[in-house]
Amino acid sequence: MKKAVHPDTGVGWKLQNVVDRLLSFPGIDPNYLVRIRTYWLLTLGAIGFVALLTVLVAVLRVPVLVQYGLVLLGGYLLIAATVVWARRPVLWIGLLGQTFTLLVTFVAIVRLGGLLHSGGIVTTGIAAVLFSVFLQRPRWTIFLFALFCVLLAATAVFAPETPEGIGISPFANTLLYVINTLWISGFMVFFVVSFIRDRLRSEEEEARRLKELDAAKTQFYTNISHEFRTPLTIISGMAEQIESQPERWLDEGTEMIKHNSRRILALVNQMLDLSKLDAGKMELRLRQADVIRWLRYLCESFRSYAESRKLELVFETEIPELVMDHDPDKLSDILSNLLSNAVKFTPPGGTISVSVRVEAGMAAPQLLLAVRDTGAGIEPEHLPFVFDRFFRGRQGEDIAGTGIGLSLARALARLSGGDVFVKSKVGEGSEFTLQLPITHIAPFDEADEKGGHSEWQTVHFQSEWNGAKTAPPEDIPLILIVDDYPDILQYLRSALSDRYRVESAANGREGLEKALHLTPDLIISDVMMPEMDGMEMCRSLKQNPATSHIPVVLLTARADADSKLEGLNNQADAYLAKPFSPAELGLILRNLLANREALRKYYLAAAGLSATSEAPNPAVGISELEQAFLEQAHEVVIQHLDDPDFHVDDLCRAMLMSQSQLHRKLTALTGMPANRFIRQIRLQEAAQLLRSTSLNVAEVAYDTGFRDPDYFGRAFRKMYGMAPTEYREAG
Repeated sequence: MKKAVHPDTGVGWKLQNVVDRLLSFPGIDPNYLVRIRTYWLLTLGAIGFVALLTVLVAVLRVPVLVQYGLVLLGGYLLIAATVVWARRPVLWIGLLGQTFTLLVTFVAIVRLGGLLHSGGIVTTGIAAVLFSVFLQRPRWTIFLFALFCVLLAATAVFAPETPEGIGISPFANTLLYVINTLWISGFMVFFVVSFIRDRLRSEEEEARRLKELDAAKTQFYTNISHEFRTPLTIISGMAEQIESQPERWLDEGTEMIKHNSRRILALVNQMLDLSKLDAGKMELRLRQADVIRWLRYLCESFRSYAESRKLELVFETEIPELVMDHDPDKLSDILSNLLSNAVKFTPPGGTISVSVRVEAGMAAPQLLLAVRDTGAGIEPEHLPFVFDRFFRGRQGEDIAGTGIGLSLARALARLSGGDVFVKSKVGEGSEFTLQLPITHIAPFDEADEKGGHSEWQTVHFQSEWNGAKTAPPEDIPLILIVDDYPDILQYLRSALSDRYRVESAANGREGLEKALHLTPDLIISDVMMPEMDGMEMCRSLKQNPATSHIPVVLLTARADADSKLEGLNNQADAYLAKPFSPAELGLILRNLLANREALRKYYLAAAGLSATSEAPNPAVGISELEQAFLEQAHEVVIQHLDDPDFHVDDLCRAMLMSQSQLHRKLTALTGMPANRFIRQIRLQEAAQLLRSTSLNVAEVAYDTGFRDPDYFGRAFRKMYGMAPTEYREAG
């Protein structure tokens, strides 16, 4: 079998690499390199063809064509040497080379006695014109074609046809005509195929670019929708809370409404800033003031927000003060975006450090502000794109946000005469560095002694609300709220704390851990979150036997049908679009919890633990996973029915669960804890033995795992309302 040649190791690829190394230079445009590479590869092919043709005419003894071939080879080799030496002026050298080919060709035609006795070398002139097309210089092609026509006409005047060619036999003339005709025909086919291929490639590239742009715009609108729906949910929900209970929610609710209104305004301003930057209408308002004071103030304003996410924020500087030109609002926007990005991708317990130093530069000293985080880091293949507008991919996660923050930060930095750079290592974190030139041109501003807030800080530097609430009793349902936006957590907590116990988590991964630890009665989760999104968390919960029974309500800005189907396919029990009505959410929660009660009765009856033999019909379909779980637990108890030492710990080991998980799981499914579940099965089996066998009461008690017949009698009476002997007689 013939061994396949990898496209990156074949001879053609190696030759292409050699040509690229000879022709390229720092900063060369890739499209330019493709053009000159094609041209010079064809030139190398032409040199080979001319060399073979020269050998052939030497064999045929045509001295004029031998001289013609040697002159062409000498000229081509001189051009190739010049290309290697000069590199940059390759296009001009190509034009000179094709002009040289035309002149030498027509001199040879005249010497041979005209076109009919030249062996068809006029085709070399046609090839010279076509070669120029690959340089994509239309004016040069027109010049060479005009020169070709002039030389062709001149040949008819100065080289009238002779009956016999000078130094070329009819056989050699015919043979060379055939060879040259085939050569130029093949070259023209290659030219047409290359043209069509390049055209198709260009169209495909344009289609791909448009598709990517369309996808980026769609993602942008989706993200913007999410960013607007979240504060709108809080505003509309709090307005209803104030309307229904003004004495309780007026102060706190009004503050939250104002806070989220400012957030929406900041998002609009951010989009307008991008629009101004694109249009070139963004202006700098430089002032000369202490930039260290301003940066320290911005970081301190951000500290409470970082602490609410359980992060440590550190500000470090080598210099106590630095007076320089800067635009406070632009600098505030840049640092806000860099810090928000660091907080978003740093897990709880991590550290974010902001360090400032001065470094010498070629034109002016440079201020370097580095924002480092201890987050997940950025994949190497993503690094070149992190400043692209709409880019949001980190580790393949679906991160909430507009995808314009870092793009805006870099654009504002460049507007200020600087730039933003990034370096990152997966698993260790990232570092974004802002570089600004230190100048002293703007007027000095003495009014900046106390600092101030821009709209962006007012919106983004808020910590989570911490209203003091009286803890509800343990016997009411526990709701776990999972959302990465603190105000949503606070709003839902305030809306639900009167009727339920409430716990919260800041992302899907933390939510999954809390769900496994707490086994709540119901979970409310956002979809778009860092570390683990709501869809993945829901899928993990439903696949875990310890949490598969927990109803999950997904809240999201993505209200389209496909997104709802995706959520339901991940076994979400309900899907609610933002902004939502508190009444609608409350009704969904009540219905889901009521349905859990109906399912509990069904599972009790299906497991043979209900007083009635007929299982009720639940409001929604039963879960085969839950039914299988109860059947397995029931079977484990039956297998150890006569073992009085079989307790809850043994059942936990058999079911591969912790005691707390099993307790909450059984309580959620059957309404009874694990110890009562075991006793219930023992008593039911005892009831069957009493009516189906002649064993006395003590023997039945021992056979069903009771050590004390008296205790067995009391437990039996409590369950069935009569003593064991009365139960046997009644049957």
